[in-house]
Amino acid sequence: MAERKFDLRGWEHFNPSDPIASLTNVLGMIWDRHCDTLSLNIPDLRELMEEVVTKRNILAASHKVFDPLGITGPVLLLPKLWLQSLWKSQIGGDQEVDLKTRQDFLKWLKELEYLKHVQVPRWLHCDNGFQHISLHFFCDASKPAYSAVVFLRVDIGSTVHIQLVQSKTRIASCGEKGNNNCQTGISWYCYICSSFYNCLKRVSNRRLFLEDSTTVLAWLKIEEPWGVFFYNRVQEIRKLTPVKAWRHVPGSLNPADCPSRECSAKQICSSKWWEDPSWLHLSPQEWPISDVEVDVNEVEVNKERRVIVTSKINVQTTNIKSDYFSPIVETTA
Repeated sequence: MAERKFDLRGWEHFNPSDPIASLTNVLGMIWDRHCDTLSLNIPDLRELMEEVVTKRNILAASHKVFDPLGITGPVLLLPKLWLQSLWKSQIGGDQEVDLKTRQDFLKWLKELEYLKHVQVPRWLHCDNGFQHISLHFFCDASKPAYSAVVFLRVDIGSTVHIQLVQSKTRIASCGEKGNNNCQTGISWYCYICSSFYNCLKRVSNRRLFLEDSTTVLAWLKIEEPWGVFFYNRVQEIRKLTPVKAWRHVPGSLNPADCPSRECSAKQICSSKWWEDPSWLHLSPQEWPISDVEVDVNEVEVNKERRVIVTSKINVQTTNIKSDYFSPIVETTA
């Protein structure tokens, strides 16, 4: 850059020896150059607490928090669920919401201040040294929503670093129920994982997909005549991810469980779900994951039911012979 006469100025860098290193805004987040951590830039929304609570205000407040890493996914899930419920009730955009929604929204606004204390390391611990790097994709689907969480595991021999790469949440559609919701969530999750992997495959080509539902894993492991909806979802998942890379993890150890369920800002700060699953610090032989033993009865309900119907008809022949259609019509009319 010096040869091309590019004058380097205005650069910021991590300097732990500088006790007065200032905070810097980076891509909508706050970078602490002394501790090398990223935190959220939470705006002051106290003025909304004095206004009438409407759908428009709830929608505006939910878009005020910018979180590219998805740390606050469970918190931002709450206004989305309220909006979905208000949409079902067909309330106007500027009409005042019901008392319970108003109380929940004001409490949600008040607790957003807790998110200012959330800090995550900026560096993923990837360099040119001798390392074993692997990507771990977790997913979970609950009744209201589904989530995808990606962790990067860096093993440098004496130390193992686990870092959250990104998390995404999405509310379930109104018409999705039971297994359909789960299948749609897993299919969406695979698209998310595929995009993550395409961005990070230069860092690592080792990847592992973890799910706490044995039913979902059974759908992927066996070949059965599924219904049209299930067949299309299963084919999408198999196309985007290798089936051999799927494993089962207990629900209590699945970090994607928290983002798929609504949670207040105060609760999320105390749980610190984004830090890492502690068991990933162990050697791979000690991980609490396993292959799936397919239970035929568990997936039997999703098989396609084909009913073959036959009908017997009597065909009467006629002796009318003609080379053209119009004489036949005149004869039989």
